[in-house]
Amino acid sequence: GKKTKPARTSFVRKKKTEESLPQKKFWGGVFAGVTYNDFWDTKFGLAKMESDDDYTLYVNGADDLLGNYWGVGVNGGLSGLFLLNSFLSIRADFAFAFRQGKGRSDVTVKLFWNDESRSPEKADLEIEYSEKQVNIDVPVLLRFMFTGMLYAEAGPMASINLYSHNKSKIKGVGVSDTFREDGGLNVFELDAAFGIGTVRPLPRGMLDFNFRFVLGLTPLSDADDSPKTWQGQFNITYWFL
Repeated sequence: GKKTKPARTSFVRKKKTEESLPQKKFWGGVFAGVTYNDFWDTKFGLAKMESDDDYTLYVNGADDLLGNYWGVGVNGGLSGLFLLNSFLSIRADFAFAFRQGKGRSDVTVKLFWNDESRSPEKADLEIEYSEKQVNIDVPVLLRFMFTGMLYAEAGPMASINLYSHNKSKIKGVGVSDTFREDGGLNVFELDAAFGIGTVRPLPRGMLDFNFRFVLGLTPLSDADDSPKTWQGQFNITYWFL
């Protein structure tokens, strides 16, 4: 009879895809990062100086101190990641954070006497302000995983101040004073954190890179003119547990 050809087994070559992440419900790791520190929402009290009945003060340039303030700090600590499903997870960190920054402003103070027979007075001052802090930061972030191992995350961050030191230098014609203060900040600070990043698998564990923006929601002290903080962070996390 008619011979039939044996059925040819076909092999479908699978297209190589990006290596997937190890499937675990919980990961533990360590992280370290660099931070950019800055202030917002303050005038440092200089634009609201009150006077008695004898004279009136006008201050120009006080806002420049806020615009010129910045500094670079570091942070690092322990991290935990709990996977709810393929797309959602919760990340929590426990970190020690060192913040610092300084600002400089040229301020003009004009004094007008209520007694019109007395001439107005003017002083040009140079003000330098520096701040150092050591905090414990505890962010709890909801993470959404996109394809390609990219993710976005957002959530609250609690910050507990352990140490603070600030220094102000005021210079002018006939004026040269330095003021220092240890402490003076609120113990608790509440922030909102937002970030984007990517995760890469390793033979043992994962490597995580992210950028975060942290916006302070509460002022740093009880003073009416107290600033709030904001930060930009770049963090690297090694997940190995």
